[in-house]
Amino acid sequence: MHPKFGYTAITKNLVYGVTRSPWNLEHTPGGSSGGSAAALAGGVCPLITSSDGGGSIRIPASFVGAFGLKPSFGRVPKGPFEAWSYDDTSVYGPTTRTVEDAALFMDQVVGVSPCDPNSLPHPNLSYLEALAEELPAGTRFGVSPDLGYAVVQSDVAACFEEVVHVFEEAGHSLVPISGGPPLMGHEWGMLGAFELAGKLGRYLPEREAEFGRAFIKGIKAGFHMTPEIWGKAAEQRQKLNAWCADLFDEVDFLLTLTVPYDPPPARGPFPDETEGREQPPAGVAAFTIPFNLSWHPAATMRAGLSAAGLPIGLQIVGPRHRDDLVLQASALFERARPWHPEWPIRW
Repeated sequence: MHPKFGYTAITKNLVYGVTRSPWNLEHTPGGSSGGSAAALAGGVCPLITSSDGGGSIRIPASFVGAFGLKPSFGRVPKGPFEAWSYDDTSVYGPTTRTVEDAALFMDQVVGVSPCDPNSLPHPNLSYLEALAEELPAGTRFGVSPDLGYAVVQSDVAACFEEVVHVFEEAGHSLVPISGGPPLMGHEWGMLGAFELAGKLGRYLPEREAEFGRAFIKGIKAGFHMTPEIWGKAAEQRQKLNAWCADLFDEVDFLLTLTVPYDPPPARGPFPDETEGREQPPAGVAAFTIPFNLSWHPAATMRAGLSAAGLPIGLQIVGPRHRDDLVLQASALFERARPWHPEWPIRW
């Protein structure tokens, strides 16, 4: 089960209704791959495949306490499609119970495809075998609690502050990162709405009643795209890319939270504020969107549980095209803080 056309990070639709988290049925498993993530956390399957255009792998994986990998753009080929897509933020990747399972998945699917001109050549390595390798001593892990703009729930922030020291205890260095990339939640949303309107806008006159209010609002927003909005988004994205380039000159990895707060109620909505502080546009994806726009690989894994007993995700972002390093760093954390023995449903 997924939200209509993968549009939101809360999973509900007219066919299956509301999808609920196995951790607490009052909360959402996220989205857009929320139904799949709930199935994995509930013991139905050991691996799911998803796409991630702004967090649709990482947000559900975080909300259900699983491992999720958003590969580098082009690493896993896509297509064929019915129509050409100008969307260059969405990638395919796995959500699993263990890092090893995700590495095994990657070994089966990477490489060039004639259906995808953006697909990258095979990296000539085994991701599974790479897990046996240790990161060099003194590897630099940048640490950002908020990327300069995320509004983070206090107990979630405290968990993050504690778990990043796992890497320090393993012989690596932590580098505090102040500030962050440009806030692009609004621009990212408009670009997505524009493409969505191009695909589905022609169906609105006769079938509008079959779509939810939020989805219709999103499609209609696409009709308000202007050259000025497009141009600003292009400028901001270039600034984001430059920020990432400077960042990875200074550090080898970046550590952030995956989502800044507990999973919302199963039916939504997302919070407008957290502990009296206003959330930015697309606040649920404040930590995930930047690395779709920059094409860097990023993984999430369970860092702990919030005061409400709900999973908290730690995000590891690595250098572009070095998905193997992200998996290695994830495996280091998994060995130090194994999460996979504990699930809401035993099987």
